[in-house]
Amino acid sequence: VVSPRVALIWNPRFEESWKLLYGRGLRQPSMLETEPGFGLPIVVANPDLKPERLESVDIGASWKLGIGRLYANAFYHQTIDQINGTDAGVLGFAPLNTGTQYGHGAEVEYHGRYREGSLGVFAAYQRNQVDGAKVGFAPRSRLGVVIHQGLSETLTLGMRTSLIGRSDRPPGDTKPATRSYARTDFNLQWRRPGARLTSALRITNAFNDQTPEANIHAASPLDRGLPGRAVSLSLALEF
Repeated sequence: VVSPRVALIWNPRFEESWKLLYGRGLRQPSMLETEPGFGLPIVVANPDLKPERLESVDIGASWKLGIGRLYANAFYHQTIDQINGTDAGVLGFAPLNTGTQYGHGAEVEYHGRYREGSLGVFAAYQRNQVDGAKVGFAPRSRLGVVIHQGLSETLTLGMRTSLIGRSDRPPGDTKPATRSYARTDFNLQWRRPGARLTSALRITNAFNDQTPEANIHAASPLDRGLPGRAVSLSLALEF
């Protein structure tokens, strides 16, 4: 299998860069999907399954701006004969070629550094369709902020907060679209200058938002629940 990919990069000056990428790919069905009796009992194998074919185009640019750098990217892709799991009875699913998926989207990021820390802001948008019908293989949008702030010579506080947009359902899934949710993680790190020992306190999903995400398999009656709040303490020693 040959999956070619071509990239053109242009740097007109140090503060500016442009890129254009084109790629093609092929995914052969696995034996679990095509060989009866080979895989799990809940998978109804399909020996007539065709391989997926993918084509994608990306265009991106970056510029030096203020204390940091701004990145922008737009993309388009299509997957022909996409393989998805469809309902095959109670707790079972069958892989089928469900048509051609088209997707497009854009991403913008900014990363900057200042004396006591760094700041990052990002936003992303995307839409996917299969033969004209909206599908939700990923959330529609993402917005977020990442901050690292030095509190003293020994303490650094990190925070990442994200707002995740709702997802449409895959073909054949009649459940309503999922709702948007927010997630915030904190990291407090302690290290003395020149010391070999580093300790860190991490809190993930600090506000315990357990909004479920859409399951990509239409046959599944359940969505994927987010892990709840978790707190961990770590120690690292360099030697």
